[in-house]
Parts: sequence; structure tokens; C-alpha cells
Amino acid sequence: MLKPNIDELMEKVDSRYTLVMVVAKRARQLIEKNECLVETESKKPISMAVEEFYEGKVNYTAYDPNAIEEPEEVVEEITSTVEEGQATE
Repeated sequence: MLKPNIDELMEKVDSRYTLVMVVAKRARQLIEKNECLVETESKKPISMAVEEFYEGKVNYTAYDPNAIEEPEEVVEEITSTVEEGQATE
């Protein structure tokens, strides 16, 4: 049985998908010979990653679609900057 249980882990994330992605990414890092951040008896990367996440040693940043500018806004900003630069020449 997985310890901590899924309910305890779900208190730390917004969805099961997020939990799976965070733990899987950390497990891949452990497979690549990164050092485990907690003391554990487990030798399995997934179990080690779950324990690290539960103990708060592994964090994640949630995707915020509002934090990314629309491509049109970026193009307009670049265009206005270029036009301002040409006007000062």
C-alpha cells in the first residue's frame, strides 16, 4: 500500500493529473542519478518521489494562462518599440 495515501497527497495539489506529473518528473530525475531529498527505505524512484513530494521537498508551479501574453500583443509591442526607435533617429 502506498504511504502516504492518495487522499493525503491530494491535499497538496489541485488535481490527480498534477500529482502524477509532478511525481513522474521527479522520479525521472531520481533515475538519472539525482540525490533523494529525504531518508527512505525504498529503492523505487516513484516511491521516493512520492515521499519527497509529501514531505514538501518537491514543489511545482501551476500553469497560469493569464501570465503569458498573446502573440498579437507581443508583436504590437515590438512594432511600437521599433517605430519609436526609428522616430528618434
